[in-house]
Amino acid sequence: MRTFKNVIILAVVMVLLVGALVAVNVFKKEDEESGNVQPTVKLIPLMEAKKDDITEYTIENDGNKFTVTHKGTEWELTYPAGVKYSKIETENMANNAAGISASKIIEENAADLKVYGLDKPTVVSFKTKDGKEQVIEIGSNTPTDESTYVKTKGSNTVYLVDKYSVGAFKISKYFFWKKELFDITKDDIKSFTLERQGKVAFKVRLDDGKQWYLTEPLEGVANSGKLQPCLDGLPNLSATSIEEDKPKDLAEFGLDKPAYVMTLDTKQGTQKLYLGSEVIKGQEIYGKLEGNDTIFVLPLGSLDYLDMPLKDLVEGLIYAPDIYDVTEFTLDMEGKTTNVKLQLDEKKDTDKDKYTVNGKEANKKNSGGEVFVRVFYRALIGIGFVDLETENKTVPALKPEVTITYNIKKAPGQVKIEYIPKDSTTYYAVINGKFTGKIVSKLDFDMPSGVKDSLRKLLESIESK
Repeated sequence: MRTFKNVIILAVVMVLLVGALVAVNVFKKEDEESGNVQPTVKLIPLMEAKKDDITEYTIENDGNKFTVTHKGTEWELTYPAGVKYSKIETENMANNAAGISASKIIEENAADLKVYGLDKPTVVSFKTKDGKEQVIEIGSNTPTDESTYVKTKGSNTVYLVDKYSVGAFKISKYFFWKKELFDITKDDIKSFTLERQGKVAFKVRLDDGKQWYLTEPLEGVANSGKLQPCLDGLPNLSATSIEEDKPKDLAEFGLDKPAYVMTLDTKQGTQKLYLGSEVIKGQEIYGKLEGNDTIFVLPLGSLDYLDMPLKDLVEGLIYAPDIYDVTEFTLDMEGKTTNVKLQLDEKKDTDKDKYTVNGKEANKKNSGGEVFVRVFYRALIGIGFVDLETENKTVPALKPEVTITYNIKKAPGQVKIEYIPKDSTTYYAVINGKFTGKIVSKLDFDMPSGVKDSLRKLLESIESK
């Protein structure tokens, strides 16, 4: 019974499908006979030019005019003249000439072009190698903001064009201006100076060994972890926009008395960037290059080092030579002298290293398997600063409480570190007779695993059997 019922249902379904198919064919035939079938939209070409055939293009928009000339492989902004322009933007714009077509005609011989925004249109012309010139005029967008009204030069026929194919021509006054500030790589930078409110915040220079050194207001090795991100970002520093060209009053942008001045000495020469008042607090700032009258708007996120404290840029340790560069070092402290001589394996096989302390063999290791001399050495080079003094260039003529002398394989051959009392808790750190500007805590010497503790354990290891 169930099988018979299923057969009946299947038969009914088949009848319905056949009926539907017949109905579709009948209606289709009637539509074809009555002409109701929607034809495929045929596009109306308005501008067609291959990029390689273009010799020049001109854009006039909102009172501004730009002319770009194709010279060899370059797309040169020839009007306005003397502008540092973006070669990428001038070339990309040429691509927009290909395939500008209308979907339909809105009105032929339009009497009122203002209705379509074509009374003051954006005018675009392309000249090609065959001597022809193609010109279109671009008006406003449709109320639905999906298309744009366009006409050709000398005709009042208004067409409807996809807004994305012509919207690229509605450019601002400074569209072609180059927004990248420096034509350099990070390897081109030889020195970098930052001034704040007319005073040098810091100056760094690169030595022959590719090490960055602070030269102002203090001298010493720079903290590469903090400095390198600043230097790496300079070649990529770009403006978010251009505010004005050839301003009448720099004070309007805070550039008559810049808040910051950045000076880069590079392989290409010296370049300066002046930074004025903030456009948006904490987000953007006005900037201007030396010898350039363009006012840029720069993102402060790319300049987060402008107010970096000097202590962040100073290497934290007082002096930390590689132990393999040291042949001998001496500590004078509390009326006692400790002299350490090193004979280190050139291939850095530590089992072959030899040490003597005050003429006695000192090769013993602690419970952790490390030679006591190396632990002591690490305590000496681990002394760091707790504060900086940038104004005071000299220290009192007092006898140092601690002196460490290193004999090293490279220039200057010998380095003497003196720790001269500043008060009851700190020392001035002096290297080869010159104050480093660094203040050191006496705790570095007195704390567990500090200099005194490591020295005591070293001397005990020598005397123990």
